[in-house]
Amino acid sequence: ILDNTVAIFDAEVNKIRVFISPAAQFGNVHSIFVSCRIGEALVHGLCKLLKIPALIYIDDTIIVARESRLQWYMEAADIIYRKFGIWMSEEKDESHLMTELLQVLGIGFMRPKELKTTERWMEVVPMPSKIEKAMKKLGKLREEFCEGKCSPEEIAKTVGAALFLIYTSNNRKGLRALCELQEWASSEAAFWDKCKRSEKRIEFVAACLEIEEAL
Repeated sequence: ILDNTVAIFDAEVNKIRVFISPAAQFGNVHSIFVSCRIGEALVHGLCKLLKIPALIYIDDTIIVARESRLQWYMEAADIIYRKFGIWMSEEKDESHLMTELLQVLGIGFMRPKELKTTERWMEVVPMPSKIEKAMKKLGKLREEFCEGKCSPEEIAKTVGAALFLIYTSNNRKGLRALCELQEWASSEAAFWDKCKRSEKRIEFVAACLEIEEAL
């Protein structure tokens, strides 16, 4: 059983209350950070100790291997997980044949062409199709904003899509601009307050352009 610590600010007494749950509560944002820590420890064991090329994304395990070794790798990972009290779902297994660019959970895995055949590593990249969709969303968001049709909900969706792509790329450009857009989506009151000020409207468009350039 995994401990999950949840901290909540109590405005009445101006203090932070801490609660401990006997299990990771998915649906609670704090559980994502707990899951990432567990995943980092597990993937260290798979990669460093068992020499299994693997990546864990939240609660999904991605193993990259030759077809002849894949079943052995999956069984070995399952044994390790069970030792830690984690039972893997047998209904959600996916298998993809290796191509120049392999997509798993919206993330691209690519073997750089300049690598020698003896070198065994892959580059994690954002999928081109995802980038194209995010660019269209940003362009539409700018147009709707200039026409006064934008909403905090649409901003939040666009920020989420762009953030995922930037995190799976090799740079962190555009994060500052994403934070600016997220402030617009924090509440209806904050959104309309910023809309009243011309300098804030200019900053909104500039942030969209900065994110597009980063993608």
